[in-house]
Amino acid sequence: MLDDMGSLSALSATATAWTERVGVPVSGQVQAAEAGLLTVDDNWDGDAANAYRQMLPLQKAALEKVKTTITDGLSTALDQLHGGIFLFWTGLAGALVALADALLAWLGATAWLSYHDGGFTAAQAAPFAVMGASAVAGVMLTLLAVVALLRGHHGLARATGTLTCLRLGAVTVALAVVTLLLGVAGMFSLLGIVLDAGDAIGGFVVTGAATRRTRDG
Repeated sequence: MLDDMGSLSALSATATAWTERVGVPVSGQVQAAEAGLLTVDDNWDGDAANAYRQMLPLQKAALEKVKTTITDGLSTALDQLHGGIFLFWTGLAGALVALADALLAWLGATAWLSYHDGGFTAAQAAPFAVMGASAVAGVMLTLLAVVALLRGHHGLARATGTLTCLRLGAVTVALAVVTLLLGVAGMFSLLGIVLDAGDAIGGFVVTGAATRRTRDG
């Protein structure tokens, strides 16, 4: 599956090509398929010519159908396939992000319990506790973003994006307060701070995709 993930750009380019390079030029010949506008009107006469002219309305209708029925239909199908592939991979990414957030929430809870048991100092546990609380919010926001994406709900997607921004701000403030009050207890605390920031910023991947994708929906 990873070897052939589907090319969204190729699908879009092909859909556009069917319309612009096939449908539009062919439909542009519709006006020429009129009695009196063809070269055969001047150079061809007789029963066969008359029979041909009687077929012109059918030819004109066929030219119109090339775009409205064939190329437009192909373009629509390719666009729908493009959307389906995008939704699949974005939904999968959302599930992985939610799973990662759930794992970080568990790590945060574990660090907090270890602090209460005397295994961690406050400075060591605090960044992970912040991470755990942020990750719980991250799980909910990611799931909401996936729901907004699947349903094409732009309002929900925008709200999720706004909450993701607030989450990043809250994490930044919380980490600043923790650092000022408790300091940084070596590489372990620094690791927690890096995970905090990375997780909060990573939340924009799914919520941003949902907002962009549902903008026209």
